[in-house]
Amino acid sequence: MFLKMKYAFDWNGVISNHEWAREMAKALLKAGHEVHCITAAHPSVKGTGFQESLVASSGVPFTKVHVVYGDIHSPDPDPHWAAGLLKAEVMKEIGAEMIIDDVPPVVLAIRSKGFVALHLG
Repeated sequence: MFLKMKYAFDWNGVISNHEWAREMAKALLKAGHEVHCITAAHPSVKGTGFQESLVASSGVPFTKVHVVYGDIHSPDPDPHWAAGLLKAEVMKEIGAEMIIDDVPPVVLAIRSKGFVALHLG
């Protein structure tokens, strides 16, 4: 019996920088799994398609690209932690089992919500 899983990758610092991560994402897709890109961007690019076009340039045919936008008025002193919490919300919505990200506070925030987050250091 095949168990279809849902994986997530960060764009900046993971898919953007590592050929092995792009190949891993493609292999997971080919094997029948869902592979999502969950990336954070500055609110100033919201609605421009900028972040989505960067992700598309990777050549990975993601199941879906999810962009979370930081709140510049957030009371959270660490915007990376806040981005991690937003990424965890997306993971919950789509049912993703794990994510690979390169920013330690993002990884810790995602883990604080009970998800598996692998740090690419």
